Amino acid sequence: MWPPPPRGPPRGDSYFLTTDLADRAMEFIGGLRANDPDRPFLLYWATGAVHAPHHAPADAIARFRGAYDAGWDALRERTLERQHDLGLLPEGTVLAGKQGGVADWDDLAGAEQRLYARQMEAFAGQLAHADREFGRILELIDRLGERDNTLVVVTSDNGASAEGGMAGLHNEAVMFNGRRLSFEENAAFEDRWGGPETVNHFHAGWAAAGNTPFPYYKHHVDGGGTHVPLVLSWPDGIDARGVRSQYHHIIDLAPTLLAASGVPLPDTVDGVTQQPFDGIDMAYTFATAGTPSRRTVQYYEIWGNRGIYRDGWKAATIHNQIMPWQTPVPGDPAADVWRLYHVAEDFSESRDVAAEHPDKLRELQDLWEAEAQRYGVFPLDPDRRARFIAQMNRFGRREPVVRYLPEGARRIPEALSPPVKNRSFRITAHLDSPAGARAEGVIVAAGGITGGYALFVDEGMPVYVHNLYNEEHHYVRGTRSLPDGPVSLEFRFDRHDGGNGGVGTLLLDGAPVGTAAIPATVPNAFSIEDGFDIAMDDGSAVAPDYAVPFPFNGTVREVLFNMTPAEAETPP
Repeated sequence: MWPPPPRGPPRGDSYFLTTDLADRAMEFIGGLRANDPDRPFLLYWATGAVHAPHHAPADAIARFRGAYDAGWDALRERTLERQHDLGLLPEGTVLAGKQGGVADWDDLAGAEQRLYARQMEAFAGQLAHADREFGRILELIDRLGERDNTLVVVTSDNGASAEGGMAGLHNEAVMFNGRRLSFEENAAFEDRWGGPETVNHFHAGWAAAGNTPFPYYKHHVDGGGTHVPLVLSWPDGIDARGVRSQYHHIIDLAPTLLAASGVPLPDTVDGVTQQPFDGIDMAYTFATAGTPSRRTVQYYEIWGNRGIYRDGWKAATIHNQIMPWQTPVPGDPAADVWRLYHVAEDFSESRDVAAEHPDKLRELQDLWEAEAQRYGVFPLDPDRRARFIAQMNRFGRREPVVRYLPEGARRIPEALSPPVKNRSFRITAHLDSPAGARAEGVIVAAGGITGGYALFVDEGMPVYVHNLYNEEHHYVRGTRSLPDGPVSLEFRFDRHDGGNGGVGTLLLDGAPVGTAAIPATVPNAFSIEDGFDIAMDDGSAVAPDYAVPFPFNGTVREVLFNMTPAEAETPP
């Protein structure tokens, strides 16, 4: 058993994850101090902010109403000016250009500007809310009298994400299915942006602003993808406050924390010999700002995008010049065009000097190859879409009929649920309908508000629904209610040849009671948040017809899935 028991899904409108994470962190710290006033602690506090979806309480979003009406170009200029005022940039640093065809704000129509400003308001609300919750944790450490001897580290895992593309996304699940959304499709959700009916992401223009002064975005190895803040506070351990300009990497953080806390890296853990750290202790920067950097080389690679830094120079390439919102296509990495930046003189990577320094570029390319060999980068695997689809199809069972009992069949990851996408299939549920009461509740559900399916009973009537990206809900409704006692409820989906739509049929004890066309279905992923449940819907609701968890009020004895062999189906 867990002490305390694990939390279930949130219920009601008052729950917010970041607040819960802060509450739990404070419970851990307070509980430790109640039992041991002297024992050191390490707290790793990782919020959803500001990863998409950009969710925030309504009042947090409202605080920023109108704050971004001037647009992303004005925000880039303001941010650059403030970075200079704070001394964060070398003198003379200029803005790198916007990448990927991001429009100038003034060229957008008024309706577009209103929607895209709303997208950034939600992002800002999420960040401000997370900051407020983090402040509560720090305030507790203050009250304990331990702030001065607590090393606080704040950083980010990557640069701002442009996966929202040229219009943003009211539902990021469409991105995982190879589809983009238009301005018109997103505009239908403008008044709900950042709330529970959206799983939202902003326009790439805001990512360009967020990555000021650098070019490119998350996924890329240029500064926009990899250059992130690192803020350290330790009054008892850092005498010389101010900005540090040494070059370091996230792998340097662990050895720094161990050194600062006086904890040696163990040679073995549970009898297993430990590999040495490749990171470098950054504590040498605590005493003075001007000490030369002890990290002189660092390679980068993500999805075939490659980069290398050495001694004030940086080379980078984007595989096939793919932007984060574009679908990857196969290509030869050897044909990719590399850029060269002299970052010692051009901090913002604003000028590609590859043509002026071909020998330096070749030197860095050779160094990247050597580092990649040393650290096991090869073989390159740039097809992130194929990798994602493979991750979402890890269902390992191969028997023709898969059986589920209700006990424990809850919150199963979608990737491990029956692979019903892009094929014909049958669901057969053997039930005991309640005597003397109208049957109702979910029999099986997969996915949630972003997309998915559910077989449920509504006021005694069987219903199947397929949620297509929270834009369309396609129903098959029964015309006869469930009888009292034992009953077999079946749903059959017959997929059209050459597409992912088809016809759905409901049956009670083998007799058809309803049929309807389902013109399109989700091809790759329903959700990255919701799972698969038997006898209830334990995440967000697949359809607005019921309120979760909506458990079946009879007995679900078993649910059987019978799937057409994959080799007999042609993916769309």
